[in-house]
Amino acid sequence: EKVDHEVTSYDALSVTGQYLDRQTRAPLVTYPLVRGSPYLTAAFRGGVLPKLAFLHCQLTGVAGNADGARPAKGVVTGTRIVLTLNQTLQTWVLYADQQVSFRWDAASLSAVVAPKVDFTLRLAAIDFGTPTAAATQVL
Repeated sequence: EKVDHEVTSYDALSVTGQYLDRQTRAPLVTYPLVRGSPYLTAAFRGGVLPKLAFLHCQLTGVAGNADGARPAKGVVTGTRIVLTLNQTLQTWVLYADQQVSFRWDAASLSAVVAPKVDFTLRLAAIDFGTPTAAATQVL
């Protein structure tokens, strides 16, 4: 794809970046990064479907399916998806502002269907040892 990346605004505590269509200059992904924030938010536009790749770890559980075995390829749909990396060593929660379907395996999580062209995802890390239910109350 022909995509450009640029910083659209910044201040002492944050920066906002965008991926833009190189020809039309239309924003495809906008993401504010805020110092000290416990999560990352990204707004996807124009039908862009994201992919999370896990380079130095394995996705070993999705939506609470952490049985310790290497996961089979599958599809999960929802607005709140719990991701377990390296068999419970890291837990992340992925929130969506609408139902999004993801295909997943040990190396990646890829959005495959979103009912609307524009949607937002938020990825939050859960501190080691914190129960997912308790962490959700904060987010």
